[in-house]
Amino acid sequence: MTPAPSATSIQKDTEPNSTQNVFGFPKQDGYTLSHWLQEVQGNPLLNHLTTPELPQSADVVIIGSGMTGTLVAKHYIETWPEKTVVVLEAREFCSGATGRNAGHCKPDQWRGFDRYEKAFGAEQALKILENEHQTWSDLVAYVTPPEDFAGYNGLQNSFGVLLPNGGLFSINPRSTTGGPILFGGHNPGQHELERWLQKNPERRTDDGLAGFEAVTEAVQEFAESQFLGWPAAPTNHPEIYSDRWSGIIALSADGVPFIGELPGLAGQWVCAGHHGQLIIWRFRYYSGMARIFTAAPGLVKLMGGGSWADTRLPEVYQITPSRIKRLHDDYSEESSGLTRL
Repeated sequence: MTPAPSATSIQKDTEPNSTQNVFGFPKQDGYTLSHWLQEVQGNPLLNHLTTPELPQSADVVIIGSGMTGTLVAKHYIETWPEKTVVVLEAREFCSGATGRNAGHCKPDQWRGFDRYEKAFGAEQALKILENEHQTWSDLVAYVTPPEDFAGYNGLQNSFGVLLPNGGLFSINPRSTTGGPILFGGHNPGQHELERWLQKNPERRTDDGLAGFEAVTEAVQEFAESQFLGWPAAPTNHPEIYSDRWSGIIALSADGVPFIGELPGLAGQWVCAGHHGQLIIWRFRYYSGMARIFTAAPGLVKLMGGGSWADTRLPEVYQITPSRIKRLHDDYSEESSGLTRL
């Protein structure tokens, strides 16, 4: 099945990645526009430059202008205002995963304790879930709406629906009086999408997918059967399901992010693999955006010579030689087994 085209896709002449595995880099062009990115097209911040030319040197160079990159830059400058920072972005500002989320951030509410306890032990499981709640508190404190938002209720109506088969719909009305309703999560149609990606692995790092019919049909079936007053007969309302976009989620093999100095590469740091927000991947729940607001300032503390204890992050988030070796060995064993099959 070929995904349907969309008018909200930035189309340029680019060839898809030819690699036949699940790894690769996002395309620089040809990506879809999310609801959020559509709303800010033409904003000068999308391609903002603070210098006419790229500086020849800087104290810190940050790759990526999404939530992680901008938060690292913010905390670094606040800590060392005399230092210079360069943020590199291959596309437009916040055009990656940060600009493609489903519109809400929600901690796990302890639902993932059993899974984390099995993987990392009870102490680390508690720390992971406590960290997600702390991240939520820090995020709310940062984005508290100004006083003139006092009468706006649209921000109070984001919710999720768990399905009997382990799927999830995230539903985010952008207004209580009308306007778009955003559907995200992992709906039943994504099983067919996963099978399609198995046959087209080069598209795994392609956020130019402008819709996939099985996913759209699952949203339509759910909305028409569960929402009172939802318009039926989509042929009379083709615009209802026409606004679709895709995104790329960074996953680590053990389900927690990589944070810290890269082993053997002094001065190179990573804060990545946050696993999206309230997605379900092979029936495991992840809450990545419910980690970044504490992970990024924690990384800056490490960059300043602080200890891991100073970050107040779970120890299993730290990137270490032993963790890398374990994940490499597990992947090699899994790949060998697949080859034998």
